Amino acid sequence: MRKLILLLTLLLAASSALAKPKTKTYPVSCARVWKAVEAVAAGKDYSSSMLDDKRQKAQFVMGHGAWTGKRTL
Repeated sequence: MRKLILLLTLLLAASSALAKPKTKTYPVSCARVWKAVEAVAAGKDYSSSMLDDKRQKAQFVMGHGAWTGKRTL
């Protein structure tokens, strides 16, 4: 029984250690996607904490900020 519990614990630890961030490929140009990101930044649903036009990188605060954290798009 102890071996089974140890094996399950190791499998759970290994699965989270080997996880990779999700990436998404868009079938449109970067310029078009960036315009959509800028439109989202101008909206009311998210507050933009960083918008970098040169690197085309944005960071938004979603929800309550402190509770949900930041998500990089």
